[in-house]
Amino acid sequence: MKHLSDEELVILLNQSNTHAFSEIFRRYKKDLLPFAFRRIHDMEHSKDLIHDAFTILWTKREKIYIEGSIRPLLITIIKNKILDFYKHQKISQQYLDNFQSYLENYKDDTDHLVRYNDLSQRIENEILTLPEKIRVVFELSRKNHMNRKEISEYLNVPEESVKTNIRRALKILKGKFPLDKM
Repeated sequence: MKHLSDEELVILLNQSNTHAFSEIFRRYKKDLLPFAFRRIHDMEHSKDLIHDAFTILWTKREKIYIEGSIRPLLITIIKNKILDFYKHQKISQQYLDNFQSYLENYKDDTDHLVRYNDLSQRIENEILTLPEKIRVVFELSRKNHMNRKEISEYLNVPEESVKTNIRRALKILKGKFPLDKM
């Protein structure tokens, strides 16, 4: 087979001659590997591209009709495989970028939610430690959304007492949660 021309090898390849295919592979694999490597800079993937190109050659062997060298056909197949490689790389990178962004946002959202829940629980615990009169007024104001006049009427206490108790509750809570520690 070594003495046959590319045209003769292609004719035998058209007839599914495995020896002709092996000779074409032996003849061009060493030449094609540097060609692929110069374009993608990854030896293992370059080898895969060469094997893919020869797989395509074998798969389409009955439809191949060329005059002269088979090298230009193999180069074209490899160029197309390289373009596919870069398209896939671009899509993969976009996916990774989007996924990384999602993870960062999800992590931030989760972190904020955990912090919010922790802080809410701490505030609730501190509200429970307030003196009862102050706590009741504060809870009616903040949780039941009642204004001072409504609380005054509800508890039958002067409106000024309600105002004072809300101020005291806020002062106590602010002391427990200084802004520079948050």
